[in-house]
Amino acid sequence: MTQTKPSPAWAQKLAEDIEMALIGGPLSGDWVEIIQPVLASRLGPVIEAISSPLWLVWSNEHEAWWKPKRCGYTLTIAEAGRYTLAAALSCCDTRSVRPDGVPNEITQPSPELVESLRAALEQMEKL
Repeated sequence: MTQTKPSPAWAQKLAEDIEMALIGGPLSGDWVEIIQPVLASRLGPVIEAISSPLWLVWSNEHEAWWKPKRCGYTLTIAEAGRYTLAAALSCCDTRSVRPDGVPNEITQPSPELVESLRAALEQMEKL
């Protein structure tokens, strides 16, 4: 996987949230310049993993995984389609909820995504 870097706006917003949580107010611009590369190096692999097309869609209605390209269903995770998070969430229309409150479709991370996140988090611990 290639490492993607968070956009400066994303890093700025995260830095502002950290500032508010830690000290209840904004830090000087110098701190943002220090924090941004650290956030990028530590969170880049996590952001990349979450952004990759490694999400599954489970159909509660059909009790099966969606196949690639939204074409049919399968009971085998290996045969299930892999989608970006945005695409997977678009499959899970919140208007389609059963009377018992259970949605017809739900998004789940694939085993590959779980492993990628596990590896990224282990790498973060080493930094």
